[in-house]
Amino acid sequence: MSNPKKININTNPNNKPSSIYEPRSEPIVYGELVVLGYNGTIAPYRSNEGTRKSKYVIKKRKSPNGIRVTSSYRYRDKQRPVPPGENRYHIVLEKKNGITLVQEYSPDPRYDIYQAGRYKTDPIDIHVNETVPDFQREERSLRVDEKSTVSRFACRFLLERIPPYTAYHEKQRMPWDDDMDVDGFTPNGVLLLHPSTPEFPGVAQWRELSVIGNSYSSEGVWIPESRNILEDCTLIDLNGVVLIWRSVIELEKGMTQPSFDQYIEDFNSKLYKCDSSKCHLKFSKCESPNENPWINFDCGHISCNVCSSPIREIMGPTYDRVQSSDLGLGNTNPSSNQNRNYVRVCPVCQLESKCTQLRLGVETSLYIGNEPLEYCFLPCGHVSNKSTVRFWSELQIRLVKFFTVRQCPFCAYPLDKENKTYTKINVEVDHYNTD
Repeated sequence: MSNPKKININTNPNNKPSSIYEPRSEPIVYGELVVLGYNGTIAPYRSNEGTRKSKYVIKKRKSPNGIRVTSSYRYRDKQRPVPPGENRYHIVLEKKNGITLVQEYSPDPRYDIYQAGRYKTDPIDIHVNETVPDFQREERSLRVDEKSTVSRFACRFLLERIPPYTAYHEKQRMPWDDDMDVDGFTPNGVLLLHPSTPEFPGVAQWRELSVIGNSYSSEGVWIPESRNILEDCTLIDLNGVVLIWRSVIELEKGMTQPSFDQYIEDFNSKLYKCDSSKCHLKFSKCESPNENPWINFDCGHISCNVCSSPIREIMGPTYDRVQSSDLGLGNTNPSSNQNRNYVRVCPVCQLESKCTQLRLGVETSLYIGNEPLEYCFLPCGHVSNKSTVRFWSELQIRLVKFFTVRQCPFCAYPLDKENKTYTKINVEVDHYNTD
């Protein structure tokens, strides 16, 4: 049997020198797998979730643990199976026609393997459970008997140990009878979505992966030209939790923690004040700070809660009141600002519109590009930059089976589908009194 096809793309397309190719004593970092919806931290709503993280840094292992198929054979019920060789193991698949298919594996020092799933101990490297949207976490904490939708052994990632450190899912071939590959689908499914690129234009489509990495459409049709390579910003849906793969090169060029802190400091240093000068308009990194400004959806003007016009709540087509049962969301936390339709008259332009309190998207690995924080998602109010809000507003993420929505990557809250999904933060310097 031929070896897995080596496909080298995306990690260093322009052959430019990068720090990851230089000799170093520390382990080489392949990239990061980030869990959508937790904004850099996971507060467990179950008592046994201490091993979960919101981000996993995938590094080169000290010793390779890759494997490869060395031989395949079949035999009938009355035939004697061939025993596996030394340092090998095998997988046996019994077919209905009385034929048993055997694939034999041996170590492959060219690759590292990382496995993801809800199983909390070895050999799982990436422990994940289904994502609980931010507005549900308090209510879902009471459901101690709730079952996870993520498989115990959901998927595995293969990473080349030599440059350009390509990451992919085992193989990219389809033969069943000719090469006698053992293939199939996991019970809960593994889906992959590649963002549109100049090399692969068009609308991004979710594809289901088989055990050996073949891609299929939602109708179950094999798509041979589809790829299972993890490019930067590739999304992996494990039926309940969505991960995004970020390559090291793009992370180095994108939003870093120092640049993020500098953008926040630049805004806060301007000391924007409301008309009455009772409070400064500034951002805080706390998850739910009372001092963060409020923003009007239509005009984008910001002001504080104390100095602005009264905020009133109205009934409207929010996801929690109208569609939660259809989406499988259950009951929501009524105290969350994200779940409510708040309306007020903008103190700057006197336009009445919906409003929400701003919160920072602090997980820098979810940002696209390195730009000032001048936009926010609606209706959750997470502050981000232009490239990030445009990228996530175009992606459809599976919420339940056969139902997709656009989501904020920081809190997993569905974006406003009836109006705009984001708005620019409009700070009119002439309007505010500055010191």
